[in-house]
Amino acid sequence: MTAQALAVDHAQLAENIVEAENDHDYERLFSVVHDDVALYRPANAERGALRRAAEEMYSAFPDHRRHIERLLPGARFVVVQWRFVGTHLGTWGGIEPTGHRVVLNGCSILEFERLRLVGTWCFADTGALLRQLEVAAPTGEPRTLVVVA
Repeated sequence: MTAQALAVDHAQLAENIVEAENDHDYERLFSVVHDDVALYRPANAERGALRRAAEEMYSAFPDHRRHIERLLPGARFVVVQWRFVGTHLGTWGGIEPTGHRVVLNGCSILEFERLRLVGTWCFADTGALLRQLEVAAPTGEPRTLVVVA
């Protein structure tokens, strides 16, 4: 398969991941995710943590929608610029529900191998999220907003 064909396939997979997430169809979403997917956070990489982090995020913001603003496909990596919108109705990172509606812009880098997601990096302004929730910045380990793609 050529690099161009892989880029097209990976772009379609990224769009399918976002669609499944927005449909709350987590079985379909995780069907293209490798069991040992790496979730890269600022300080480390965690294998197998993506599902737990996604479940916490999605239960805290059950009405969430993610909109793709820009998608840059590649043969191995896809960059997705996105906008996340949701209402904080469940506990997230130890923060009790506030009922606040949030809008957050971010970017994810998705790494694919053999048409399966094997790694993801997520970049978003967690401080902006905390300000919208009207909570003080927590101390200790930095919180990472996890949006699957």
